[in-house]
Amino acid sequence: MAILLELKDSKLYLSGITVMNCMELNGGVIYSQNSSLTINNVNFYNNKAQIGGVLYLSSSMLYGKNNSMIGNTALVSGSSIYSDNSFGGALKGWSVLCNLASSDISVRGTSNLMFEKSNIPTTTGIDCLGTGAKVSHDYSSICSRLPGTCTTVPTLKVPVEVSSILTSYQCNFDQVCDPSTESCLSCPDCKSCKFSGSKLELFQSNNLSQPYSVSSLDGFSISNFFAPYQVFGKITGFFEVDTNSIYQLIVNGKNIGFSLYLNNVKLLDMMNVQVETSGHYTSRIQSKVVNVLKLEFLTSTLNLQAGFTVSLKRVGDDQTDILSTFYSQNYCNDGIKSDGEVCSYDQNGTRVDQAVCGDGICNERVFEDCLYDCYDNLGTNCPAQVQPIKSNFASKDTYSVLLDNQYKQSLPGLNHLSHGIDLLTGEELPSVIFDFGYCSNYTYSTIQNTYRGAVYNVPPEFYGELSPKCSFDMQSKVYQSSYEYTTEKSKEIDFSATSSAGGGNLAVQVSVSASYSQSDSSRQARSLSNTREGKVISTNVKCLTSKVTRNSIRFHSSFIKEISRVTTPMEMSRFIKKFGSLYYLSASLGGSLEQLTIASKTISSSKSEDELRIASSMSFSASVSSPYASGSASYSESLDTQTTVSQQQDFELESSRSTIITKGGQGGSFGPDYDSPSTFSDWSNTVDLLPVPVEYKLALIGGIIPTSWKVFGSNTTIKELWFKGYDYYLNDSLSLTEDMNDYYNITIFFRSPFYNNYYTQQAERWSNITVNMTMGGTPPTKLTYYNVNIGSFLPNNTNPYIIEIRLPRNSTFREIKTLDFLDPSTNYKPQDFLMSMAIISERQTGRGYNIQYPLDGIGPFVPLYQHAQETIVVPIEVNLIEIGNQFRNSQNDLYFPSLVIITYGYNGTNVYEFNLADYFSITYTSSSEFTVSSNFTVLKTTVPMYSDYIYDTTILLQWDSPMGAALRGSFSQIAKLFTFPSEILIIQDCPNPTLEDPRYGSCVPLNAIENAINLPGYSNLFKPTSFPYPTFPFLIDNKSTIKMTYYK
Repeated sequence: MAILLELKDSKLYLSGITVMNCMELNGGVIYSQNSSLTINNVNFYNNKAQIGGVLYLSSSMLYGKNNSMIGNTALVSGSSIYSDNSFGGALKGWSVLCNLASSDISVRGTSNLMFEKSNIPTTTGIDCLGTGAKVSHDYSSICSRLPGTCTTVPTLKVPVEVSSILTSYQCNFDQVCDPSTESCLSCPDCKSCKFSGSKLELFQSNNLSQPYSVSSLDGFSISNFFAPYQVFGKITGFFEVDTNSIYQLIVNGKNIGFSLYLNNVKLLDMMNVQVETSGHYTSRIQSKVVNVLKLEFLTSTLNLQAGFTVSLKRVGDDQTDILSTFYSQNYCNDGIKSDGEVCSYDQNGTRVDQAVCGDGICNERVFEDCLYDCYDNLGTNCPAQVQPIKSNFASKDTYSVLLDNQYKQSLPGLNHLSHGIDLLTGEELPSVIFDFGYCSNYTYSTIQNTYRGAVYNVPPEFYGELSPKCSFDMQSKVYQSSYEYTTEKSKEIDFSATSSAGGGNLAVQVSVSASYSQSDSSRQARSLSNTREGKVISTNVKCLTSKVTRNSIRFHSSFIKEISRVTTPMEMSRFIKKFGSLYYLSASLGGSLEQLTIASKTISSSKSEDELRIASSMSFSASVSSPYASGSASYSESLDTQTTVSQQQDFELESSRSTIITKGGQGGSFGPDYDSPSTFSDWSNTVDLLPVPVEYKLALIGGIIPTSWKVFGSNTTIKELWFKGYDYYLNDSLSLTEDMNDYYNITIFFRSPFYNNYYTQQAERWSNITVNMTMGGTPPTKLTYYNVNIGSFLPNNTNPYIIEIRLPRNSTFREIKTLDFLDPSTNYKPQDFLMSMAIISERQTGRGYNIQYPLDGIGPFVPLYQHAQETIVVPIEVNLIEIGNQFRNSQNDLYFPSLVIITYGYNGTNVYEFNLADYFSITYTSSSEFTVSSNFTVLKTTVPMYSDYIYDTTILLQWDSPMGAALRGSFSQIAKLFTFPSEILIIQDCPNPTLEDPRYGSCVPLNAIENAINLPGYSNLFKPTSFPYPTFPFLIDNKSTIKMTYYK
């Protein structure tokens, strides 16, 4: 038990009891200040304190008789009595023996203790410090006695408890725990213990490695501490709280310096000793776990009385102190993992001096190092409304209670901004990402709505203003297709974070293509397009009530908790599906009505876009005013002078419309329920009460994840993992699209640079693997595809394996530089596969766009170029006369190649065909001489260039006879007559009759090329293909052909 009595300016009469096992820092049983004590027939046994094992007297009076003080302990002095400027008279029949300290009785200042007929043997230690300090027995001074050995200890039964002060030297080291003299705090014989209070360790300033005293405290405060020298102390205790919330720890001290730790994290550092000191710290504290509280303190060097108090208060509660500590060591099922403890219940328990990420306790010094444990400290989950300010009305009065419990509403619709948004549907998801609650009653703003007579609160993370605007002002826009309509909606999203995170432009294009592809409006647009082919017209009306801008980020603790559990890209993909990939940057809240119209080709071609907009607006107006008649009842009433009833009826017959897509306002508006609002005025009156974001800017959630957040058990940042999971999510989401023609299949045939036999044997294991593709550009872009299967093409072939992936049709295709994959079962990662062929085809038609194949069938690697959105015109000049000269065997040879075809791969068609006879005029001057004239001595044309590359730009020269003596010039000379910008033309000059091959930087003998033609199945690849270098002549439609493709 703790101290029995603490007296100040009081009187005490104590008689006929036994007091034992009490403890305190100063005065194990009684602490008396300016008080008077009368004690008769009382036994004091086994009481302990820092100073004054039984009594601590300060400016007090002591009287009494027949009292026993036996087996008491003081760590410093006065195991029985410590007296400072106090008086004790007529102390008869006292027994003071077998107490443990440097002195049994210690007096200071002007103290005077007078014993008569008492049992005070010579082994009783007595010290008197000060000229006025006296202790006498039967009128003889007994000061300055040194303690001796106690030969006989009275036998008294002591309960088996460990809630007492035991010093380190009280240990028998016999591997048997004696609870009466030994404790787990100081003796290895006692393995376990648990008691209410805390553990106190005291160190001398010249030895901080080993405590000279280890004791227990009742609670976590010290009211009176005194030592004749400077002392360093450490208090350790455990506590739990009922509610996961924000708490405030408060420390007040006197003549002391201190540092306060919570779960090994230093909260307060005030180690400079001061006469009066105080500090407080506010922190979130977890419930259902054991928390560790430590306080290190330093006393003054001036021999001053010191003390401190530590209290815990939950923020927002009136309760002042809820701190109740306990101490436990090697006690099974206490929620604490002690060193060497063998207890399955405590394996994940709190560790006193070691932070272990994953144990559920946030005791890491840096919270971001372990989101798994510290999600509550990094996120918040505050009340959704500002707590009412108490006005102290009479609690029993009903009206007063109501007045004292008024809550103000948050800005209507603001809660939508706490949710994430699904990329495919554009809809908010139920899971919360941001906390928009009110953690403080002071840091928020208010907005007054005079129309509704209300005041709205806005959390500090947002700036909001009311901006009501609602009129029947229709907006119509014409789109060429449902795909264009969906793509236009993606402009509301900021995908810059995708590019900056390493995804590059390709990842951005994939994101744009996937966004809103499964939204309600997009599905309706596609559904209407399936019934009627034509232009899509969107007509809408918006009512705006307020504008909100996010100025800071405060994550919800549940979001951080769940993302901290994610460790793989596949898990992150599922996380993104649950929480969304987008969030609101800003939003205008209100409501909107939208209707989609598909105008047939007939009506679209006969009307201008302005006329289509007017007609669809009329149809929309009728639908809004009379939704049950499908919009056909009242459009005639709103016709202007430019449109007749019959014209509008023709439009109605030649178009299809969706239902009214309603956002905001009362639920069920414009629905089949006749009791729900079904006119514009009815609906608009409810919008400001139930608004939703109708005009907004969105951004990727991954862009705001702090880079300091780490994946559990890894050095990878959660931000990096989010974007890897996002790639997986996109790759998986593309299969959900209903527009098959909006995507390309890319089939890559490849062989390994390692032994083919290994891969042939292992190919069946390659499923659900991760594929990395490095694309060209500055800097290069690395794409990652998850859950990819690799198939076997032809056994024992040099190019046996296939990977099939998908990319959106509007993607920026770029050069593929490397290809590798990770086999999850072996972690074997081949690098830089030699890609032998790649095919790009439309998913719906299968029409091919590009094939690549090395000249020798095995390598080296051939870059693949694909097209982008932007088109840049590149001039090509063809010197036809000089080309003709290359085919003349003599000066008088009149042979010209019969056809020049310039081709590029858009839709796989030949764009230009030029017959040279159309441009030349030959005049014979004699039988052997002639002149050639032409208005076009140089043929000029243009081809598209995409993202700094000419995509599949091919020039074919065809002539009527097989190649032979008719060719006088070299291939390089012919090629030079096709003038491209200098940086585009890549060619080497080789002497005839060889063909240059820029892959090797040297010339390849013509016979090697001719032999390659005869490879089985090889010639079949020529017709649809184009090569990134001039190739050898081969037959097309029985005509010899030179084919050249140029690239940058």
